[in-house]
Amino acid sequence: MIESKETLVANFLRLAADYEKVQNPVTGIDLDDAIVRLRRYILTHEKDEALARDLYDLGKLIRKLDMPTYSALLVRIRAALS
Repeated sequence: MIESKETLVANFLRLAADYEKVQNPVTGIDLDDAIVRLRRYILTHEKDEALARDLYDLGKLIRKLDMPTYSALLVRIRAALS
């Protein structure tokens, strides 16, 4: 099933908010999966390499547990998605 952009973005934003509240392996893995799906959509359908790179970097920050940088990058991604 092909998900719509709206569904992918809503899922990503919900999981990003969950991860901001509670950083644990489950929320991190769920968010990372959502990032991969949204990034694939962005690259395939919108060809927005800058946003795709920001999403990739966000996934790296989750693995590093770098919350200050994660939060700053998430603000930029939210603005790009709106």
